Amino acid sequence: MTPNLATGPYGNAEEIARNSASFFTGFGLSEELAASHAVHPMVDHILCERWAGGSTSAVPVDYLTPVESGRVDAWLSRDHPADKALEGKLGALAAGERYHTLPDDEKNRSVLVALLERANARLEEAVPELWEETRPFVSRVFLAGGGKILGGSWDHVAGAMLVGEQLRDDRETAAESLLHEAVHAKTYRIVRGFRKVFIESTPEFIDIPWWRTEESSRLWGTERAFAAYTVYAHLGYYYGQVMRTSADPERDGTLRSLQQTSFRARYLGNLLLQLDDHWLDPERRDVVRWLLPAIPAPPLLNSEGEQALRLDIRSFPGAAEALRPVG
Repeated sequence: MTPNLATGPYGNAEEIARNSASFFTGFGLSEELAASHAVHPMVDHILCERWAGGSTSAVPVDYLTPVESGRVDAWLSRDHPADKALEGKLGALAAGERYHTLPDDEKNRSVLVALLERANARLEEAVPELWEETRPFVSRVFLAGGGKILGGSWDHVAGAMLVGEQLRDDRETAAESLLHEAVHAKTYRIVRGFRKVFIESTPEFIDIPWWRTEESSRLWGTERAFAAYTVYAHLGYYYGQVMRTSADPERDGTLRSLQQTSFRARYLGNLLLQLDDHWLDPERRDVVRWLLPAIPAPPLLNSEGEQALRLDIRSFPGAAEALRPVG
């Protein structure tokens, strides 16, 4: 049975917020703020650093001012006491990825407004229920440039994201990028409610046949594979819905996008479910299993592709060392 990605503990926005509230109340936030979508990304960042033991910094009181989310005008707001610190943090993180945030001036702001309005409208049109339960997890969006950046977000600054200026004239890719980063934000909030907020990753050994850039390896560890899986699963579902209304899916690129995203999701899902509880805890395993039935079958897959969806994770070079028993 295909799950409804807009309902339940991994789909419904309000339920996810309630289920993850204990992470925030454990650091002294009020029940009301903790169970909402009004936690500023910088508050999330400070608490994640404290959870990981890398900081003992207290959250500045004015950072606890509720932040609005889930709407284009909220994503564009820059009047929260923590916004300046957030902009600086995102700039530093972007620099580490070899791109940069752009000045929040009138020219760039007009680009960002138009880009987000078009992308948001496209998602409302294509997957209204799913998008309604995903966009509340985004509270701030900034424009980025440099390289081939389409979007960016980080698991320790949940709710903030970057979109690339090159998306300004491409509504379809902008919609995919917005959904991509919003699903990351939603997943970050889901795992805030897990016993393991962050998980240990294996060394990079999982072969990723579609991924190779100058800055990134074709081999991934298990933590990155899980993060990508949830996104590809949602994108596969999204393009499955878009296919239904496309007049010519082969010509407009929808067929190719569906094939790519659904294949990638199923490829990663198969591998993730072969991991033991140390490398994929039971709570994340439940998320993987919940999403699998929602992923469309990749269309026009050849025999090599079919075989790739049945790979044994232990067949990769380095798997024995990477997956060695711990403790």
